[in-house]
Amino acid sequence: EALAQSQIYRDRPFCIGTHDPDIIRWLNERVEAPNPHFELDFLMGLADVTKVELATRGWKVGEYVPYGKNDAGYSLRRESYLGRMKVMGRAPLP
Repeated sequence: EALAQSQIYRDRPFCIGTHDPDIIRWLNERVEAPNPHFELDFLMGLADVTKVELATRGWKVGEYVPYGKNDAGYSLRRESYLGRMKVMGRAPLP
């Protein structure tokens, strides 16, 4: 949050990559959409409902799409992330 806080009042482009509902809620409380300086980025296959909802409300939304011959690394990182969230009793955005 501290990094985002340092950027939200500047007129510079800024991307935030997260699936954390607390961070998205925090941003929604402080930044009006549409905002030409912010983009919210997500991993492909996660937070699909949230991506559509945010885009409908005027947010710029990006999606990381893995490519190349070795996509196993992407899948392992995504599964690891989901596993860590579960251990913490949390869930990524829908």
